[in-house]
Amino acid sequence: MINGHIAATRLDVGKFLLAANASTHEIGRLSTLAGLSPRAHSVQAHPADVPDMLPTLRFLETTAVSITSYDPHQLPLLLQTTDCTETMLRGTELLTDETVTEGAAARQERQSVLCADTGPVMTSYIGEHVLNQPLPGRVAAGQRRHLHTMVQRLRWHVRIIPATAPVTAWPGFALFQDDHGNEVITVRTPTAQLVLDDPGNLATYRQAIAQLAAAALPDTESTARLLAPDTFNRVAPCRS
Repeated sequence: MINGHIAATRLDVGKFLLAANASTHEIGRLSTLAGLSPRAHSVQAHPADVPDMLPTLRFLETTAVSITSYDPHQLPLLLQTTDCTETMLRGTELLTDETVTEGAAARQERQSVLCADTGPVMTSYIGEHVLNQPLPGRVAAGQRRHLHTMVQRLRWHVRIIPATAPVTAWPGFALFQDDHGNEVITVRTPTAQLVLDDPGNLATYRQAIAQLAAAALPDTESTARLLAPDTFNRVAPCRS
């Protein structure tokens, strides 16, 4: 991986991949991705405003047939209401009102992939303490109604990781798989986001998913916990 803030044209990306003996499909995939970004194919830390990783995320989400994610610290971004997103962004006390509004709008736009007739199958592992984080009453009620709508979708499965479960402290991540079998992992830290496709890295996070699946509550119990009236109002941990 190349670190730092760099950019390349679609032609440059194609030449580089040809020199690296990449497959025709991979050249087409990455060239398309390079063309989506205003600064072409770049790797960088999150800036203060809307992250430059947004085009990459949009590409991965719209081309995936399955997405498996783990969110230990916040509700999955694709499941947040506008009010929930704005509340959490304002809570950082680092962003202007304009940036908060733009960030919330960007997340809502990404959610269009969930409304498509042929969207990805999603499995979301969520840390229980995320559901204990308080939100203002109106925002919490609206978020619960939205989640109730989302769990009716056959393509979304939620699994709650109890606070008492003996799970390794993994960062938030998502595994994307497209219809050609290509797999990519995105890993989120408080200050940056990584995009990984090395087989060794993929194996590590597949082990993490297996560990999470073993520790999670069953589907029915997870859904009941997610939609409980006291969600987002600090409740006692559920059993493991």
